[in-house]
Amino acid sequence: MHMCRIPTNLCNVCRIEVATLTHMLWDCTKNPQGANSGTLPPRWAAALRSPSLGDQLWAVQQAREAAVRQGLDVPTWET
Repeated sequence: MHMCRIPTNLCNVCRIEVATLTHMLWDCTKNPQGANSGTLPPRWAAALRSPSLGDQLWAVQQAREAAVRQGLDVPTWET
């Protein structure tokens, strides 16, 4: 018998909820910074509309950290 990991759509952190983008970024109860609101937090909404490179970088860093928590392959910051 060949043992392999069967892919699932559950969050790799809490293993309870479906790993939607909203859940992975801020609704996961195991994420200490999560808002657990099911809606886009104000800082995210502002960062996604902001022309500021700093705000955009913050959003990318948050998304990358969420991907790392989920065990996803993520690119490095190195060029």
